[in-house]
Amino acid sequence: MKRIETYMLFSKAIGAGFFRGLMAGLLSVHLFCAPASAVEMASGSKRITRSSVNQGGSGSSPMSSDGYRVRGTAGENSTGTMSSSSKKVSDGLVKIYYYPGTITTITPTPGTSSGEINLSWSAPGADGALRTSSAYVIKFSTHPNAITSQNYFEHTATTFKLETNTHSPGTTETFTLTGLQPGTSYYVAIEARDADKNQGYLSNSTYTWAQISLLSVSIENENGDPDMYGFGTIDMSSAVVSTATIRVTNTGTTAATWSLRAATITADSPWQLTTGSLGTDLFRLSAGFDEVKPSSTTFGSEDRLIPTDAASSVTKFSIDSSTTGVNVGINNSRLIWFLIETPLATSTTDQQSIQVTVTANAP
Repeated sequence: MKRIETYMLFSKAIGAGFFRGLMAGLLSVHLFCAPASAVEMASGSKRITRSSVNQGGSGSSPMSSDGYRVRGTAGENSTGTMSSSSKKVSDGLVKIYYYPGTITTITPTPGTSSGEINLSWSAPGADGALRTSSAYVIKFSTHPNAITSQNYFEHTATTFKLETNTHSPGTTETFTLTGLQPGTSYYVAIEARDADKNQGYLSNSTYTWAQISLLSVSIENENGDPDMYGFGTIDMSSAVVSTATIRVTNTGTTAATWSLRAATITADSPWQLTTGSLGTDLFRLSAGFDEVKPSSTTFGSEDRLIPTDAASSVTKFSIDSSTTGVNVGINNSRLIWFLIETPLATSTTDQQSIQVTVTANAP
């Protein structure tokens, strides 16, 4: 009886459906076999007004001729007394509250998933950094002028969200813009709000591109050479399941469905891959995703590899349909197992190499 020494090598491939991505890997299996607002007294109306940053706070109230009291408008309501003789505001009696601080540290980076941008900034706080801002108005635009001035920010930029999950002054805030056009540059600006809906100055405007759609896959043999798996020496008319933990991982930026193909790459080899009956120099190679090593009898005819790409499904390349190569999420992994069924007889005793390619495709 002839025996053939067999090994598997690994490489990786990428599908044609990517947007602007780069190949991340090719799987081959070889078988050898804010500042304070200024206030001033309006001589005609006897009101206290603030230098306007933007709308916010309650309106001022006229001074009562007999009560000599005025109401401020810088942030929260406050009162002060007026001297009947000097008609001046007494020192220390008008309490001015700060509007929310200005955000100056927005840092954008492309997100983890396709169409995402991650943002981070230092929380500015409110009321002179004594309190926490109550919300952030986050806006974006594909045009820089729509985000660099107060007027454009208010009327032209797109509001992504009024974010109310805020933290104490000085804390690093993080937020992710989603649903953007992959590969497109977006300009971003933010304003903080306090509990009275007073808004701080417009933040710095900055930009980056939304994460591209990248299809990528990696394969790792955790029990040895990352690019090869060796079956060892196998008798003819044998059925052997791989024993090493071979892990396939989605390393792209979008979900992917994997397709598989196989081919003999030994020079001048008489061995031929078949999905039908075994014969002289005719062998079968099957693949299946599962969390534990399957037995040889759990592979079906739908799991047999061919020289052209075949897409995974809930039944194809799946041992029991609970673990599949369909719509695999970002950074998610699957264990893959191989069943080799050697020829009934062979005309060679040379070591055989078979390449298996896993390709990431859009679901």
